[in-house]
Amino acid sequence: MDQNTWLQNFLTEESVKPDFNKIENVKNFTILWNLFERFFCDKEGSLSKIQLKLTDLKQRGYILPPQSFDVPYNYFRERYITNKQTNLIFEKLDFRDTKTEETFKESLKNCLEGETTVDYDKLSALLIITSRFRNNLFHGSKNIAKISEQEESFAQLNSALMSLLDFLKKSGKLSSVEEKL
Repeated sequence: MDQNTWLQNFLTEESVKPDFNKIENVKNFTILWNLFERFFCDKEGSLSKIQLKLTDLKQRGYILPPQSFDVPYNYFRERYITNKQTNLIFEKLDFRDTKTEETFKESLKNCLEGETTVDYDKLSALLIITSRFRNNLFHGSKNIAKISEQEESFAQLNSALMSLLDFLKKSGKLSSVEEKL
C-alpha cells in the first residue's frame, strides 16, 4: 500500500478527508526547515538562537535584499490582523506559556500591528511564525486531515526560508556545521 493511501485510511475517523495531492509545500517545508536549522542555526532552531543569529547579521552590517520578505510578511499580516489587532488565527500559533515564548509572541504582535518597514523586523516576524508552524506541525498540533488548507501559508513560509538561505549563501554567511554520522 502506498503512503498516501495508508494515510487516507488511517485518517478515516477525521471529519475531513486529507487531500494529499495538495501538500507539496508542507512536504518541502520539512526540508527547508532542516536546511535553515542546519546552516543558519547551527542545528539549534530555538527562537532565542534564531534571534541571536539575526542580531549577529545585523550588527555585522549585512543588508538584506530590500523588500525580499514583503510578500510573505504581508500575507501573514493580513492573515493575523483584523481591525489593526491580532485575531483568533494569530492565537492558533499556539505559543507556550513560558516567559521566552511570551516575549516572542509580544514582539510578533507589535510588529504585525504596527507599520513596520524594516526588513530585519519583517524577517524576524516571519521566522517567529515559521518556528511556530514547525513546532505545531512536528509536535502534533496541526490537524493533518486539514493540512492542505494551509498549503498557501506553507508556500509563503517556504518563500521566506528560501530567500534567507539564498541571501546567506550569496553573502558567504552559511554556517559550516559539519555533518556527524
